[in-house]
Amino acid sequence: MPFNQTDDGNGIARNHSMPFPNKFITAEAYERMIEICRRSLPEEACGVLATTGGGAGEAVSTTNAPARIDTVIPIANCHPMAKNSFRFCPEDWIDAYYSMQKNRQQLVGFFHSHPATPPLPSTRDLNGLLWTTASAAKGRLSYWIISLRQPLEPKAAAYEIAGNRFIPLMLA
Repeated sequence: MPFNQTDDGNGIARNHSMPFPNKFITAEAYERMIEICRRSLPEEACGVLATTGGGAGEAVSTTNAPARIDTVIPIANCHPMAKNSFRFCPEDWIDAYYSMQKNRQQLVGFFHSHPATPPLPSTRDLNGLLWTTASAAKGRLSYWIISLRQPLEPKAAAYEIAGNRFIPLMLA
């Protein structure tokens, strides 16, 4: 996969495994998601992904592809073992949901980081997916995992949530 090199404004060039332009996420949203994950190290970060492509309750896409992500909202990880698991803090999740409604955005996905492992869904990820099944029935959701095994070279993988399983999305 090609690398895209960016300057973070501090003169530090960073390599990312995400090619741009990308049909799933804007460059700005991707950078924000990576920074949220880095700031949470050594713990897992988590949050929601939204689009302004349709207002709350409106159809986002008439195609078969998930909507393009342009908004990343971090949610505090309140899991007692946050170094290798995550759980949305309920207050932050409620705030994020109302923020999306207020800004006429639609939930299109979730993300979390793996501080020390590859960006592959774990058994815990699959178990946590079960609560999203009702949301997935209403529309297509993506699920992003950011690996920070090498924090200066994060690896991202995106999956579509289909029932109770993950289907890899081709990012290139």
